[in-house]
Amino acid sequence: MSRLCFINSRTDKTIYGFGATNTYWDVAAADSRVLTIDRDVTVQNQLRIEGGSTLTVSGNRTATLSGAGGSIFNAGFMNANPSFGNTLNYVISGAVGLDALSTAPVDVFNMAISGTLSLNGETLRTGNTGTITVGGTGTLNCGTGLVARYGALVANFVMSPGASIVVGSAAGITASGATGNIQTDTRTFPSTGNYTYTSSVAQVTGSGLPGTVAQLNAVNTPGVTLSGAVTVAGVVNLNNGFLALNGNGLTLGSAATFTRTAPGHVITFNGTVEAAVAKTAIAAPFTFHIGTATEYLPATVNPVSASDFNAGVFSPASSNAVPGGPAFAPADLVKFVNAIWKVDRTSGTGDADLTLGWTTALEGSSFTNYNDATVAMSRYNGTVWTPFIRNSGSNATNTVTATFNTFSPFLLGPVNLTLPVSFTAFNAVLENGRVRLNWSAQETDNLSHYELERSVNNSGFTKMRLVEAKRSGSTNAYLEFDAELLKGAHLYRVVAVGKDGDRRYSNTIRLNVSGRRLINILLNGDAAQLGIRFTGVEQGTYQLNVISAAGQVVYSRMLVHDGNDQTQLFRLAQSLPAGVYNVVLRGEGMQLNQSFVR
Repeated sequence: MSRLCFINSRTDKTIYGFGATNTYWDVAAADSRVLTIDRDVTVQNQLRIEGGSTLTVSGNRTATLSGAGGSIFNAGFMNANPSFGNTLNYVISGAVGLDALSTAPVDVFNMAISGTLSLNGETLRTGNTGTITVGGTGTLNCGTGLVARYGALVANFVMSPGASIVVGSAAGITASGATGNIQTDTRTFPSTGNYTYTSSVAQVTGSGLPGTVAQLNAVNTPGVTLSGAVTVAGVVNLNNGFLALNGNGLTLGSAATFTRTAPGHVITFNGTVEAAVAKTAIAAPFTFHIGTATEYLPATVNPVSASDFNAGVFSPASSNAVPGGPAFAPADLVKFVNAIWKVDRTSGTGDADLTLGWTTALEGSSFTNYNDATVAMSRYNGTVWTPFIRNSGSNATNTVTATFNTFSPFLLGPVNLTLPVSFTAFNAVLENGRVRLNWSAQETDNLSHYELERSVNNSGFTKMRLVEAKRSGSTNAYLEFDAELLKGAHLYRVVAVGKDGDRRYSNTIRLNVSGRRLINILLNGDAAQLGIRFTGVEQGTYQLNVISAAGQVVYSRMLVHDGNDQTQLFRLAQSLPAGVYNVVLRGEGMQLNQSFVR
């Protein structure tokens, strides 16, 4: 098959016509020559401007690149808009790429992409009110390339409804400014467009991604982070790609599908920052492809009637189902998968089967040895973890299914297990020469008692006292004091002891005791001046409040104490009525109180 090429390399030339369509295999200019396009042409393979040559135009002309593997190479100057009434416009109807060996930007006036154009790291420019348009059947594959402006006048970029863009910039696509793949003056990204992110570096979607899109894909990327909440009407596809929500919701419409190819999933939690994947109108089994930064932890729901659900997952697990919340006691954690699934139904009623999947990396040492009939699921009801139940499960395929009609956080462990207690808070503070210890816990009838333990100067924990459990079936609070203090480091923890001897530990709190801490109140004759004597109080900034018997703060100030034993004087209002007042001094990890009568 013969192929007609137009090549000028010895003299400046105007391209001449060939046949009814002026179709060429290649069009090239070389050796610093000028090639003028004075008619519409079709290039089936390559448009090549090299050796410092110039491509210019006479009249308003269109160059169509129709080849299946065509390219545009520029090592010269492409003058797309030399004067009024003279513009060089392009149509990309084939699969065309900017040649990665180009040494200069590819300049166009208007370009319409109905096929595929790959930038291959090069820069495509328009200007002087020109527009680059990606048509409804077209795809712009940006990679690390740019779409930018030449000249002083406005450059425009438009994605038509149904158009596709492949984004490779770390900054994604932006609504304005000189970041991201698209850097024209005006940018149109449609809500019916298809957006794919792929890169060798971490990316953000960018401020240009609409709040609603037809498709959102993460392909061959170490991670894409949503810059804002987004609703997907058509397809979410994660192909060797991770999508991090970073506090932004991802909603899949009623007709949307969710696919993934390992490795790849949605990361729903960023530390304690929570977000979820939501899906509307689920009437058949639907899998949420979710996980942590390192583990794939899918959740599949199968409701008896159409329902809306959202799902997320975080690790490590916490006893109150809150990310960053109190850890489970080590004796409990070995029985669990160290993750919490937050699966909620936002619309709909009736039963739904819930299937959770996990990785062996998160299995506790006891859980690893459970047989298929043992693995089960517990739901957190806001107060306690309910008994672990199951329909079916496999510790070989790492899946378990159970049926629920009420939804909230879920945990995996052994069937029929009931946790006797979950600590919700434990605090310790130095207060007037003694340690105030208070904790709260969610309890069941399986709890026997608490043991309060202390370690002084790394001497090992010993039991201070036994505290009987209230066992009211809800959250209970406890208060104890330690007045037998020694100088040095004091560590405290609470042990919850089950009726079966099971022991569960709170978090450990460390306090440094330098000696007995006191504040003494000194009053002058008319009690208008208050003197406070500091003894054994550490250097620092403290909040001083004088509080009436009715609980009203009548005097308040911040004070800086240098750590030395000393007396500081403060003048109270003459109008302060007679009565009992409490002086409260608060600092980090301590509170001192003393009353006086005026």
